Amino acid sequence: MRIELNNNTKILTPTLILCFDRPDQLKILLKHLKKYNVKNIYISQDGYNGLDLKIKKRHNQVKQVIKGINWTQKVKTNFFRN
Repeated sequence: MRIELNNNTKILTPTLILCFDRPDQLKILLKHLKKYNVKNIYISQDGYNGLDLKIKKRHNQVKQVIKGINWTQKVKTNFFRN
């Protein structure tokens, strides 16, 4: 079975995103979800309690990207503690 999507396609199925520290890839994914009018997004980001400052920076960037989503009806988030 093959599903064809076009710009008028609306995805009504709730979408779960599991993320950690890849803000650029998350931005690309969200761009596509926005294109297809995804209405219900659930996002879970693992916490980080390590010492690597680069990972901490990327981890915080992901959180900011998530907090900036304002184009859909419903966004539920779960940020695990560090």
